[in-house]
Amino acid sequence: MQVIEYKLDAALKQTYQARKQVREIRRSIWEELQFGGASSFEQDVEAVQYLDELSRQGRKFGINRQNLTKLRLLKETPYFGRIDFYDDELDSVEQIYIGVASLIDEETGEHLVYDWRAPVSSMFYDYGLGKAQYQSPGGIITGEILLKRQYKIENGEIKYVFDSELAINDDILQDTLSKSADNKMRSIIYSIQREQNQAIRNESTKVLLVQGPAGSGKTSIALHRAAYLLYRYHSILNADHIVIFSPNQIFSDYISNVLPELGEENICQATMQEYIERKIDSDWDLEDYYTQYEYILNEHNPVDAEYENRIEAIRYKSSLEFFQLVKAYLEYIKDHQFIFSEIRVWDHLIMTKQECEELFYKTYRYLPVKSRLDKIRRRVHFLLNPIRKSRINNLVEEKAVQPEYTEASKRQLREICINIVNNELADVY
Repeated sequence: MQVIEYKLDAALKQTYQARKQVREIRRSIWEELQFGGASSFEQDVEAVQYLDELSRQGRKFGINRQNLTKLRLLKETPYFGRIDFYDDELDSVEQIYIGVASLIDEETGEHLVYDWRAPVSSMFYDYGLGKAQYQSPGGIITGEILLKRQYKIENGEIKYVFDSELAINDDILQDTLSKSADNKMRSIIYSIQREQNQAIRNESTKVLLVQGPAGSGKTSIALHRAAYLLYRYHSILNADHIVIFSPNQIFSDYISNVLPELGEENICQATMQEYIERKIDSDWDLEDYYTQYEYILNEHNPVDAEYENRIEAIRYKSSLEFFQLVKAYLEYIKDHQFIFSEIRVWDHLIMTKQECEELFYKTYRYLPVKSRLDKIRRRVHFLLNPIRKSRINNLVEEKAVQPEYTEASKRQLREICINIVNNELADVY
């Protein structure tokens, strides 16, 4: 608790400083970079430098804030389990405490508490007393569990503690289940069973399908798996990269507490209807599920051709054949739909047709179509930028000697020229 308090105090100061830095950069952008509505924001080098710094400080603030959240969770419940593990190779016994997040003594580098998702923590869920092993980055570590203990700690105070030989104790399991009987789903890290733990940590396949009857814990496993993957691949994966498709908004609200309880940022949730509405052009009239159900389930005249046609269409669109047809069409589009031409501005050739095709069909082929086009667009902007700047500077020199602009300030004159050049480049953009 002393280490947690010390770290909490330091994290509060760091988070405050990071937030202050973000605010100061935003203020600098507002005060120093005045952009007109038609000027090109992302093409201004000074703006890009500010935005890069803002992005860097924003990430720093996010890391500090998440660290603060985890320390607050640890202050509430520093750990919930412990195993004494004899390591065969080291010929020594280590007391391994397991909690919602890792806690390290900065002075000694010692792990005071291990995150429940750490490789060594898997033994708490997978084994009772006796022979045990876990997969570490350096290979499989074998040994023996000499003691397995469970705790209930609230507000930093131990409520009860007992030794347990095999599975998670029924009292803890019952206590966890009884707390889940409200309007929010809770985390189950105190009561994960062996089979659940294996599903959460499974990395042998890219697609994991969890089946089971209602109330069997499928959703809990999915959410805890998401938390595990965020921990396991923290350098390349964050909450923004994960989406949950929920059947409805009530379900989304029900599961919204789980990841924050585990110290993770909440991930994006959407119903299929919400996702489609965001992706499809607003000119289309999109029928919602309830209207469709009402149409299908209402009694219709058996000879109603429109009804029969629609039911047949639904059957066909739900078939594997239709799915494969759509996939084939997408592949066709990738190879035939995009016709590039050279990009020329004034007397300058920015990119040839062949260069565009090379980037799209070869260099960026590993990316989705939208990302390929975005990368090409950024490349064009990068090559265009010095030409655009040069054109603006020449225009400023031209107009500075013209009578109608003699009373304009340097800033006003430059803004006028930027707007002119942006209009000239509108078609290119």
